[in-house]
Amino acid sequence: MIRVHESAVIPHPVSRVWALVGDFNSMPDWQPDIVASELQNGLPGTAVGCVRLTTQKDGSQILGIQVDRSEEEHRYTYAIIRSPVPLRDYVGWLELRPVTADDTTLIEWSCRFGAAEDAPAGFEPDGAAFLADVFWRSFANIARCLVA
Repeated sequence: MIRVHESAVIPHPVSRVWALVGDFNSMPDWQPDIVASELQNGLPGTAVGCVRLTTQKDGSQILGIQVDRSEEEHRYTYAIIRSPVPLRDYVGWLELRPVTADDTTLIEWSCRFGAAEDAPAGFEPDGAAFLADVFWRSFANIARCLVA
């Protein structure tokens, strides 16, 4: 099992960052590779059990489900159901924490996964680097979105 954990400080209060990233359906607003997101089962993006279909810039789609959520702790957990990337048992967590010294936000994005049986040899380390890059580009984009 591979684990990826990345974090950054976003120079805005937790409430402002959560308003941007807290809705499970909001990825097109802050994740630079996602161009569209659609909830599949009629639940809002703040509901545990909502299923999200995202479309990436290259046209590929990822189906995921929100499996846990805490408004008080500003976090949610999700699992990927279907992806063009050969991931097995992918579970991710996004969490925000206040940095009390200056009212900024520590954002943490973590995941664990294994490569599917049909993954190319050596995919797992490359997959971890790929996901870390996605997380970092998202952090930078969140900060840019909140400046506007």
